[in-house]
This record gives sequence, C-alpha cells and structure tokens, in this order.
Amino acid sequence: MAVRPSSQCCGYAFSLIELLVVTAILGILAALLSPALRGARDLAKTASCTNNLRQLGFALSMYAEDNNGFYPSVYTGSWSTTCMWYLAIKNRHAALSERVLLCPAWPPATYPGDGSMQAYGFQHPSGAITSSISLANVSPDDFLLVDSINADPASTLYLKQIYYVRTDLAHSVHLRHSGQANTLYGDGSVRLTAKTYFSGRGFSVFP
Repeated sequence: MAVRPSSQCCGYAFSLIELLVVTAILGILAALLSPALRGARDLAKTASCTNNLRQLGFALSMYAEDNNGFYPSVYTGSWSTTCMWYLAIKNRHAALSERVLLCPAWPPATYPGDGSMQAYGFQHPSGAITSSISLANVSPDDFLLVDSINADPASTLYLKQIYYVRTDLAHSVHLRHSGQANTLYGDGSVRLTAKTYFSGRGFSVFP
C-alpha cells in the first residue's frame, strides 16, 4: 500500500522565544569574552612596543659607538634631516622602519619622518636639549627611551607622543600599559616601569 507523504515539515523550526533566548545567551558570552579579547590585544601591543624599543636600543648603541661614545642630541638646535634624535638614528639606519619610533598602543600615530616631533621620549630631565648624553654616563638603571605624551592642553600636540621627556606637562612619561610605561634602560633591557621610578627622578608623568 502506498504511503501518503505527510504535509508537515520534517525540520524543526525555532520559536521566537527560543531565538530570543539564544540571542541573549550569545550576548552574555560576548560580554564575558570581551575583556579577555581586549586584554589579549593589549598584551600584543605591549609586546610590539617592547620589540620597537629593543630595536631602537640597538640602533642607539651603534650610533654612540660611531659617535665617540655619545648618543644623538635630542635636538640639534637648527632644522635638518637629522635635527632630532630619531631622525639622526633613522639617517644612520635606513632600513629602520618608522613604525618602530612610535608605540602602537597609542593611536592615532603620525610617523615622524617629516619631523612631526612624535616618537618615543628620550630622557632629558634638565638643561639644553641640544646637549648630548655620553654612553659612559648612563648606568644600567638609567632609562633612555620611554612611552611619552604631550599632556599640555594648550599645545597643538596635545595627547600625542612626544620625542623627549622632562619635567613639564608637554613632555610627560605616559603610563599607557596597564598603568605603567614601557622603558628602554641603559643596559639594553626593556621593562614596564611604575610611576614612582619617574616621579622620583623629577619627570612629569601622565596620568
């Protein structure tokens, strides 16, 4: 005897309530996972920043060896293609990407090949920025480069990375990595450093 096919669908159709429940569950899961994903992205940016500083540390050491034991001046005092420390380094190491001059954790970033004054902050607590620091006068615990920011609201470079740090707001150390600043030290190591290290040495720190 022939079997008459059923007019009912063999598949299972979700009801509106079930769809709403599934959507709510997916929303909750996304909310739970979001901090973890954000944390993973932050760690990746910190790792990239660390790599940048290590490359710059190597380039600075090579510059000092070729320059009678002196690092480049923060600024030479007159405009040229090597007038700022990072341009001097870039001029000596043409293969050095401009991307290593800026921390990836603080966009938007303008790469400083045009002398935009945006780069990691070279330490310069006092005195003329045209003076050079001797390699012999830098101890392993002294820092050379650090995450930086212009924290002066009156400046045209407000909240942008700045190429040297000292005691004023416009040249501040920036605690952008979970409340710490990534720092290149005199011994070539790169470490996350707390506010007390910089404030204890008289540097302006933001926030």
